[in-house]
Amino acid sequence: MAETYSLLIQNTEGISKIPGGLHGTPKLYVAVDLDGSCVFKTHNEESTLSPRWDFTGNICADLPSANLTVEVHHKGVFDTLIGRCHTTIGELLQQSGANTVVKLDIKRKGSISGHIFLRLSHVSTQELQEAATRAVQRMRGDVENIERSPGNPRVMGIANAAIQAEAMADNFQPLLSKLLSQLEPIVEMGDEIAKIHPYINIAWKVLTSVYKVMEKQRNTDEKIVKLVQAMVQLYSSVGDMDFLRDKINSLENVVLEIAAQTLECSLFIREYTGHGFSGRLLQAAFSGMETKIESLSDVLMKLKDSFDRGVIIQSVFLSAKMNEKVQGLVESDLLQSLKPAQYNAALRDECLHGTRKDLLTEITEQLSSTTTASDIIWLYGVAGSGKSAIANTVAQYFRTLHRLGAFIFFDRDNPSTSDIRGVLHHIAHRIAESNIHVRKAICDALCADATLVDADYRTQFQRLLLDPLIAAAPYIFGPIVIIVDALDECLDSTSRKALLSLIAGDMAKLPPAVRLFITSRPDSDITRVLRAKSHVASRQLDITTEDTKRDIYLYLHQCMQNLRIEWPDLEPQWPEEPYKFLQNFDPQSRLTQLLDAGEIINSNLDQLYCVALEHTADWSDSTFSSSALSILACVVLSREPLTVKTLISILDPVLEGLKVAKALQYLACVLQYGPGAPI
Repeated sequence: MAETYSLLIQNTEGISKIPGGLHGTPKLYVAVDLDGSCVFKTHNEESTLSPRWDFTGNICADLPSANLTVEVHHKGVFDTLIGRCHTTIGELLQQSGANTVVKLDIKRKGSISGHIFLRLSHVSTQELQEAATRAVQRMRGDVENIERSPGNPRVMGIANAAIQAEAMADNFQPLLSKLLSQLEPIVEMGDEIAKIHPYINIAWKVLTSVYKVMEKQRNTDEKIVKLVQAMVQLYSSVGDMDFLRDKINSLENVVLEIAAQTLECSLFIREYTGHGFSGRLLQAAFSGMETKIESLSDVLMKLKDSFDRGVIIQSVFLSAKMNEKVQGLVESDLLQSLKPAQYNAALRDECLHGTRKDLLTEITEQLSSTTTASDIIWLYGVAGSGKSAIANTVAQYFRTLHRLGAFIFFDRDNPSTSDIRGVLHHIAHRIAESNIHVRKAICDALCADATLVDADYRTQFQRLLLDPLIAAAPYIFGPIVIIVDALDECLDSTSRKALLSLIAGDMAKLPPAVRLFITSRPDSDITRVLRAKSHVASRQLDITTEDTKRDIYLYLHQCMQNLRIEWPDLEPQWPEEPYKFLQNFDPQSRLTQLLDAGEIINSNLDQLYCVALEHTADWSDSTFSSSALSILACVVLSREPLTVKTLISILDPVLEGLKVAKALQYLACVLQYGPGAPI
């Protein structure tokens, strides 16, 4: 039988600051959870880090072993967790014997952030009866007042509806605030949880944006409140930072799936509350939403159980997309008529864990955001700078979330990938497989016109992609990401020109939920078309930054560690000794000695640069070739890095400045430069 207890929240002490950035005047309150569910919270105490509430709340618990969590928060634009303590009903009751106020440590990220003073006591049967009597009397008085109002039935209905709406909003905001406070310390862990951090980071930002908007309106309902409550219950287990660190090592797949499912639920909440890519969705899009929310909540509880028990389970990830698997034979045959180009990413490398962190975060956030003005991101850089590894990593990120619409990568050694017809058919086929509404619209178009697969590329884009996606836009939950890697390796000049034309013009008409990520070298034709477009966000992959140097160090360190695994008999000082050897008086000379001694010859980069230069311009044009060779000679032989201005002054007696600037555009595949920056 459930027992009723009275919990006194007296005061805190020892809190020195509010974590994070500037928060203004302190506004502290306490939230109390029982077995992961919010029981009550105190009022706000302002202008002090040593507040005193003297607040009493009642708790009903079946067993003394029920888990009690007490958290201290700062109330801001979104709430900030200052610290929490964990105990049980039985433990706190025993400590509070003889009406004693108990001092407990509150912790944040494993460190003590202050102390809180509590007292727990039984509530007697007589006290419960007296409280119930007072509540009934208040209710009778309220009902009598309403009944005396004119238009009695209508007034009663409006009052009841208002009370219910207020209760829903009051539940949603505190729950969302609590969830944000649970996710915030995980976001702050950063590098310690490199694999799950990108998912949690974006989930936190998505939910923060929802919180800020929903704080100003009260139009949520019970279904979405239940989903947020399930997320809060999940993170009541995951939120212990020390415990999470240990679990990442033993339950990596479970923790990764928790992070991915958290982001998926966050995207769903954003769409459901009307603040996603398409604004308020059509009512028809919500058919079956109660079942969908229950399914998402069930998955969260399964993950919580797996995490709590330390048991590895088969993947239970559930996408909130409208992706019913029912597909008739007629639709299947129609889609097969597309004969899409095949792209197999099985052997493509991703970024080494821990590298490209800021850039990957920037790209994934922008592709997931509803507030960016640009629906297309173009990442460009010199040959061999790692663009394809970044594209592969971004593709895997959105594949994990079931948000990857299509992944296209051109290969100059495989001409079949360069046909514009195959590219469009591949995108249409992949997106049709992921969304029932897009699939129906594409199949209707193919059924109405069997010759559509042979039409000109603009007609195919319009009928197979643009029209179906616009028709299905109200039913698209979250982003659909299309990735095009190595656009410069599309060697079919006609297809390349057509694809650039679509990117520069028609693709801007796609629904906001459809996002495009493109990588390429800064070839002159690509640069000329994409840089001038407002809907394309250009981003240079700069190889001269400190982050790039750090990533190179991490890569080399990992390679040397791999050699140690492959050759366990290496000297104990490996990999320190080779590094110290290179650090000496003349690193370049020492590197030459080291390479010569080991007979290591690696011409891959030479071959890569040769291929890049070969395809960037017409080298049979003597004017261009002489200009390009003069520029390359100056850059390679110069003892100090040259700026464009210095290069022009050196070559001015031989070449005109205009020729130097023009030739540099065609050498951008191997030379990185900018105004005033060294080449």
